[in-house]
This record gives sequence, C-alpha cells and structure tokens, in this order.
Amino acid sequence: MLKSYAAIYKQGHLEWLDDAPEQDNIQVIVTFIEIPKQVQQKPRVFGQHRGLCEMSADFNDELPDSFWFGH
Repeated sequence: MLKSYAAIYKQGHLEWLDDAPEQDNIQVIVTFIEIPKQVQQKPRVFGQHRGLCEMSADFNDELPDSFWFGH
C-alpha cells in the first residue's frame, strides 16, 4: 500500500509534518522539491514616473453612444 507523508529536509534530517508510520523495514521514496525563495521587492518610490505620460482633458467626459452601441 502506498501512502504519502509530508516532511521537510533540514541539515541532513527529515522533520515530519505528518505522523509517520512506526514500522520497521518499510521502503521509503524521498522526492526533493525545491521551493524558490521569494524575491525581496524594492520599496515603491512615490512620484518616480511623474511626467512620463499625460491624460487628455476630456478623460472623465461621457463616452458617446456610438462607443457603446457601435453606430
């Protein structure tokens, strides 16, 4: 019977996350899964891209019916 148990490998030893079976002479398959480290994000800088784009003066105006209905 095949059953899965979770563990973490640290400094040459397995730390079981589940209750491992307490049996002698049991065959074990170990699969190492590398979990990528999270990349530290640089802090955001307010106003960093100021002036790189412009908004048109009519940005907040209503869109015409032809936009919605395709006339």
